[in-house]
Amino acid sequence: MAVLIDSNFPGGGVEDVRIVSQSHVFFSAPVDGSLSNRTCWFCFRVRGGKGRDMTFHQEKMERTLEVNIYGTYAVVRPVVREEGGEWKRLSSENVTYDRESLDFSFRYTPESDETYFAFCYPYQLSDLKAFFAGYRGNEHVREISLGRTYENREYPAYILGCDDEKPGKKLVFLKSRQHSGETSGSFVLEGVMQQILADDALGRALREKALFFVVPMVHLDGVENGHYGKDAPPVDFNRDWRRNSKRQEIRAIVSKLDELTRKYPMVVSADFHSPHPGGPSHIMPARFSDLGKDGWDRMCQFRAYVEELMEPFSSNRVCDLEDIYFSWPKENYPFMESTYCKTAWGADGFIAEIAYHCDRTGRPIGPEQWNKMGHAYARAIYDIWLNEEFHYDYDPATLPNLEKTWDQWAMVAIPENITIQEDGDELLLEAHRGYERTYIPRKAFVASKKIVSSGRYEVCCEGQAKLDVFSYFYEDGVPGARSDALKLVLENEKVTISCKQLCSENKSDIAYHDMSAAFRVFDLDGVLHLRWVP
Repeated sequence: MAVLIDSNFPGGGVEDVRIVSQSHVFFSAPVDGSLSNRTCWFCFRVRGGKGRDMTFHQEKMERTLEVNIYGTYAVVRPVVREEGGEWKRLSSENVTYDRESLDFSFRYTPESDETYFAFCYPYQLSDLKAFFAGYRGNEHVREISLGRTYENREYPAYILGCDDEKPGKKLVFLKSRQHSGETSGSFVLEGVMQQILADDALGRALREKALFFVVPMVHLDGVENGHYGKDAPPVDFNRDWRRNSKRQEIRAIVSKLDELTRKYPMVVSADFHSPHPGGPSHIMPARFSDLGKDGWDRMCQFRAYVEELMEPFSSNRVCDLEDIYFSWPKENYPFMESTYCKTAWGADGFIAEIAYHCDRTGRPIGPEQWNKMGHAYARAIYDIWLNEEFHYDYDPATLPNLEKTWDQWAMVAIPENITIQEDGDELLLEAHRGYERTYIPRKAFVASKKIVSSGRYEVCCEGQAKLDVFSYFYEDGVPGARSDALKLVLENEKVTISCKQLCSENKSDIAYHDMSAAFRVFDLDGVLHLRWVP
């Protein structure tokens, strides 16, 4: 029987398949239209391979998310499932990877007529439905429809707990799969829901204190289509949280949250993701935050507590992270879900990155460990945000790289090769080798269109610099839109950028109330002086 390979099933994704012999197959992980041409997820079926010692070579590895930055792909272990069986991880002896050549391959001898391979344990809509089938008739579970997805699928969400409008009851917002291929987040969210619905003291306390609004698969179309979903067109789901969202799914979620928050104050939102391939589990320590000092202290307390709860079965330590984990670009931050929930409803928010393959100590992780992580997150959410009697002391020294510069509400990791001086509305940068960094002058916000029409930024370069300038628009304090980048290449010159100039024509119809500007600086060799002039 000839070997056949396809991905025509929910969650399936593969491209450029080349069967060069009955035992050697080449394939690529599909990009699926990613705006950044990045990918990670693959899942395919092999028929006709029973009894053959087969080798699968992954090509176009340079497109894999951050493969050349972190160098952690060596720990990747794909999973395999025989027809009618369960998913299991391939052994390290059957996987090879060369970091220099980006050559990745794995070997396996299929035992049945149909064998499935995937980058990590899949979690589809059918798995979600099977999970809730176990709670059929439970008075604390209510499935609701948020309408239809872009591809006309029914869009499910869940209310966990009793919607009784009890005085003092809070709202907790839980979600995963904003990036559809990040499957480990689904297993952790499943663990959180297990604990919320558990018939034990913690489960009863969670339901007593809060109502839980859960969107398990934000990018449902991508989940079922087998897409990775990072930077999916027309805009990444986790870059589209704004009043005028392009995604109808985000608009539907926000509409439901507007309804729920009229009855219950939202105290925290949790967003479960997965990091780059081989990356560790961690709670994302945002470089920029609008939580305020109390909120940030609460988040640090939460992070330390989660690390302690998980340590017995899966290391989750932020102190082991390299500085590169703290370098998210500022231009994305205003349009992320956690930022939106803070500005719109005053809720704390966190992003949990859940490793695909092993923890930072090398211990393998999978569905069992992920569910336990979910139980730990549920415990920590209860104690930090819902349990008024709980107190947890932690040593700030165990959370390095989280310097608190409260004047800008920015938690930053300063590159060693740059000097920064600030004085009121002025910012002076000096560096003599390439780096990438984003800054916002402290008083970049202006109050009205009238002031926007006259304000300006003066940029003086002594040496050479490349920079992008963005403008942000806010509606009632909530991010509304971001302009396209104004790109500058400077050499010993001074330029003036008016706020009116930053209000690009394609944003002129936005009824914004506030505006700010952000500067992303590349390849600075010399001194760059930024000054805001009202």
